[in-house]
Amino acid sequence: MHKTKREEVTRLRTERGLSYREISAISGIKNGTLSSWLKHFPLSDEQRTALKSRRAKPSTKERAAPSKFAEFADSLDREEKSVVAETAILLRLLIRRFRPMKPLFSSDIGDWIVTRKGSVKGVRIQVKCAYSCATGLPIISLRSSNRGRYRGGSFDFIVGYDLISDTAYVFTEQEVRHLHASVSASMSSEEAWHKLDSFPW
Repeated sequence: MHKTKREEVTRLRTERGLSYREISAISGIKNGTLSSWLKHFPLSDEQRTALKSRRAKPSTKERAAPSKFAEFADSLDREEKSVVAETAILLRLLIRRFRPMKPLFSSDIGDWIVTRKGSVKGVRIQVKCAYSCATGLPIISLRSSNRGRYRGGSFDFIVGYDLISDTAYVFTEQEVRHLHASVSASMSSEEAWHKLDSFPW
């Protein structure tokens, strides 16, 4: 188990050039352990530059600039917003060469089951509309429309889609399992599709 995790975090460090904080968010492994495991894998100059660029994003809790779809947000009802959110995530999955399909029987196991070429294992993605919040960044509900909080193990990723900014916020099940009602969007979760790459397919 540890060996597999160690190999995975090493790959995230060497191939993707992620920081300890980013790797910890994906893997759930604490920074102290990562520091020990990865001390012989420093980032290249190019990877350090890319990391600085990611960190240079505004840290204020402000929603991204309004998109060309923002004017339609208030005119859609809840069901229509859900369809838009699922479709927006479908587009993102397809352009990243994933193979999404709808579950055959139950929406309780995610809105999309996603596989990729060469893998028989699928990941379950639950899609939610992101809603405005007084603090600026939107929030994503962790509750099913009719059954309360999603049960543990009902999805691998939950993705909140903000129609106003046309932005998807990606969270692993592990990142939200300790939360009861909702999760706040964050800069680190914004279009964070690299989290799917690190999933043990």
